[in-house]
Amino acid sequence: MTLSLPGSGASRAWLLVLASLGLYLWIFLPYLSAGGAPWGHDFALHLPNLLAGHFWFLQNGPFAVPWFSPAQCAGVPFLADLNVAYYSLPQWATFAVGPVSAVRLTFVVFAALGAAGCFVLLRGRFAASPWAAATAAVLFLCSGFFTYRMIVGHLTFHPVTLVPWLAWGFLAAAPQLWRWLWPVSAGGLMFAYMFHAGMVHAIPPAAAALSVILLLHGQLHGHRRGPWLMLAGAALLALALGAQRLAAALAFLRHFPRDEYALPGFPSLVDAMRVLVQSLFWRPPAELAQALLANLTLPLERHEWEYGLGPAAAVLLLAGAARVAWRRWMTASGWPVAGAIVVALAIPLALNWYQPAWHAFLKGQPVLGSSSNLVRWFVLYVPLVALCAGLALDRVVPGGPWRARAAVLVAAVTLAWNWTAS
Repeated sequence: MTLSLPGSGASRAWLLVLASLGLYLWIFLPYLSAGGAPWGHDFALHLPNLLAGHFWFLQNGPFAVPWFSPAQCAGVPFLADLNVAYYSLPQWATFAVGPVSAVRLTFVVFAALGAAGCFVLLRGRFAASPWAAATAAVLFLCSGFFTYRMIVGHLTFHPVTLVPWLAWGFLAAAPQLWRWLWPVSAGGLMFAYMFHAGMVHAIPPAAAALSVILLLHGQLHGHRRGPWLMLAGAALLALALGAQRLAAALAFLRHFPRDEYALPGFPSLVDAMRVLVQSLFWRPPAELAQALLANLTLPLERHEWEYGLGPAAAVLLLAGAARVAWRRWMTASGWPVAGAIVVALAIPLALNWYQPAWHAFLKGQPVLGSSSNLVRWFVLYVPLVALCAGLALDRVVPGGPWRARAAVLVAAVTLAWNWTAS
């Protein structure tokens, strides 16, 4: 006899996510060994920063602003350096458990936050089935950007997993103005955390991905102005919370600009699309990209091309696209929204297209002109692929045990794909 309980499908879907998280950590956490070595090369920057922040805290207490650090290079501005993540989990966990354990804790916490956020976003806002939500959660968990950035030592990118939580908050049903307080406050804090954690160059693509999620939700469940007003309110709050550091950073950059880097790009948009597809659904195409890129002055190693969600995500997207095309669901009113989504999705490809005049224009823009490359804009696609693949599961697989089996199969294939990565 089979016992059927209300919510048991959701409970089993959550168990799939938890089991996947456990296997994910079993695969990747050893790369951040408890002994601290051998770790990725960019920890040579961030571990000394964590120690310098720890020394500041011991000397000055929790409320003093770390304007300056005498611990490195005979003394340097500290808060003004946007690679410093003083107001972040890894720094404040360092005060309690040391830098090595703090980094490991950050990896576990933000991986779990990303998976949980993707689950509740699909389940609670997109009205997806538990198994579709679990599928999206596992795909987002196993995506390469967060994983390999953390392993190589790009500690400042860890807040990227907060994007699903931002979307979940802004899509809350809040008809009364006072009910907007918590989404705006939470969203402003998350955006401010991204900035203070040093994720400066990934905030614009994260915000673009968030905008596309809001558009997709509006197309499926009805457009509302509330989410956009909440997004605007959260951005203003984040600007206020980061104003102190932003002023210091701008003053620092006026004396020591970072605009000397040439921006690499693909001479052909077809080549850019080819590399993007391979980055998202197959192994990172580092050698192919190096051969195709023009204007390349600094090598872009394998971790710069790690965005992958695996081939199972590609199969789901293709099947979902075929199903949508078959039903001819697009109405006349939906075309402007589709156009806006296409424009947003084209931004990373345009930014990584190389033409001399276009390159000169990009170098004259704030933030973009201070970048060493714009490949990191590919992160815009990661939450969108996970979300759309989860929604596709509901459209192409019948409900009941078949949908559960499909979700388990996608999770197994995706985890195996990561386990076998060389």
